[in-house]
Amino acid sequence: MPRDLLLHRPSRGWIREIRNALGMSAAELAQRLGVSRATVAQMERDETTGAMTLKRLERAAEALECSLGYVLIPKRPLGEIVRSRAHEVAARLIGQVDQTMALEAQATSEEERARAMDDLAADLVRRGHKLWRDQP
Repeated sequence: MPRDLLLHRPSRGWIREIRNALGMSAAELAQRLGVSRATVAQMERDETTGAMTLKRLERAAEALECSLGYVLIPKRPLGEIVRSRAHEVAARLIGQVDQTMALEAQATSEEERARAMDDLAADLVRRGHKLWRDQP
């Protein structure tokens, strides 16, 4: 099964889905949490809208006898993201140099430009260049 399906939040939220699977009413969950029924309803709404804090979600998980897992899943391998960003920065830098050289009638070929960009990107990664600074 693809990992996106495993981690996809149910449309009604995990709190409500787990609570219903346990056969627990909102009033019973409220009692376990020491809050009102209206607070449980608000928690369930907040979870579905993304307004739920991790602290409140953790309290709900405990009351439902669950553990809370928190995870960030890169969409691509991290090394690939870094190399891609290095190529973006290198392209911008090479583009600035190319513009100056073209004005001086010293333009480079596409092949030379591509090789220079690959070399610069690799050097930026190797030196740990600040790839994520916003450039003017």
